[in-house]
Amino acid sequence: MKKQNLFKQIRLLLIALLCLMTATAQTLAQSITGTVNDQFGEPILGASVLVKGTTNGCVTDLDGNFSLSGVQNGQTLSISFIGYVTQEVTVDGRAHYEVTLNENSELLEDVVVVGYGVQKKSNLTGAISQVKSGDIQNRTISDVNQSLQGKTAGVQMISTSGTPGAESTIRVRGFSSNSTSDPLYVVDGVRVNSISNIDPNDVESMEVLKDAASAAIYGAEAGNGVIMITTKRGKAGQGKISYSGQWAIQSMGRKPEVMNAQQYIDYHKGLGTDYTSLWDGTDTDWCDAMFEKSLMQKHSVNFQNGYDKGNFYVSFSYMTQGAVAENDPYYSVLRGAIAMDPLTKPVYAPGNLPQDMQNLLNSGTTLMTDADGNYYGISQFQSGDDINPLIALQARRTKTWSTFVQGNTALNFKPFKGFVFTSRLGYRFVSANHSVYNKAYYGSANKHEDQPDIDFLNTHNRYYQW
Repeated sequence: MKKQNLFKQIRLLLIALLCLMTATAQTLAQSITGTVNDQFGEPILGASVLVKGTTNGCVTDLDGNFSLSGVQNGQTLSISFIGYVTQEVTVDGRAHYEVTLNENSELLEDVVVVGYGVQKKSNLTGAISQVKSGDIQNRTISDVNQSLQGKTAGVQMISTSGTPGAESTIRVRGFSSNSTSDPLYVVDGVRVNSISNIDPNDVESMEVLKDAASAAIYGAEAGNGVIMITTKRGKAGQGKISYSGQWAIQSMGRKPEVMNAQQYIDYHKGLGTDYTSLWDGTDTDWCDAMFEKSLMQKHSVNFQNGYDKGNFYVSFSYMTQGAVAENDPYYSVLRGAIAMDPLTKPVYAPGNLPQDMQNLLNSGTTLMTDADGNYYGISQFQSGDDINPLIALQARRTKTWSTFVQGNTALNFKPFKGFVFTSRLGYRFVSANHSVYNKAYYGSANKHEDQPDIDFLNTHNRYYQW
């Protein structure tokens, strides 16, 4: 009986202690309020505020305010919103809490900016392809257009020139019957006629609008698709100076297979012409004579920072790209390498000229020479338009230099709460000079120029969009 009474007394004591603890906890519970803003001080609507480890929570209203009851000291508030870094705040007895959420750049990469607003990429059903800055970095490209190659399904990249720095042509929706098949380019909200001058390192993301609905946003100009580029910008509290350098060796990817000297002689024997008596043992590979390795180098330096009232991103870029074939030919370089006979040497020393070249000099014909004074070879085995491709390379000199300034300036005004007025000015200034110098040359009886000539073109262009 004594043991039963003892257990009963202990049980009653524990029940009383538990009731006392519950009453104390209820006494400590409190109601709190707070406000959630972004890093620019703007209220965030719909942010989630949750007492960690419980189901006690709410969302912020239009002004970013929230209110919670039944919260105890020492508990943790978890505040989150899509595109922002989740914040945790410990309840310490205050009745009101001010919370600031900072943008999460990694989460923002899953957001696509379209002409009619912002949508989560997972919710987007339109025909849109996206290329991020990480897809562009560490690629050996000289033109931002090339960053779309292999990254966007259905988008065609067409290179019509092998000239260093030449702009690639983009076809988003194939070829149209309109006056042009080029897509519309929009850079930071400003329409531009080309994006080849943009440094790939300055691109934050590229979006390609491929469906016909893009015309409903940008008009008839968007009938061939739209390429939207968002450039990098500074962020608050992330001031830094960055450098990016790249070196690349360029060479001919594949050399065409052509006849060697003996095969060339045997081939013409079959046609009834024997060059054996005129052959001096020369066996020229014109691809080796014309094409060489070249260097491309790029250097970029950028400065970026951000503050409560704004941000900035400034970059300086330098690029030089050599050519695998020097100078600017007036006809296909590859055609010359394939069509020229292997029995002719690329160059001949002045004292070792073939008789037909010596006869040309004796008749007063001016033959082109290289930097060492050697004469470029003139073929005696073929005639017509196919000449020594080295002569074609040296016959023309072109030079282009230009000044290009492009950018946009935006101001946001908030005359009263809940209303933001944005004014954006886009501008582009271009001044370009282009000169072409055609030398006098002799390649064959059909291909020669007796008099040199020079052409010069100067253009200026100004464009504003407000």
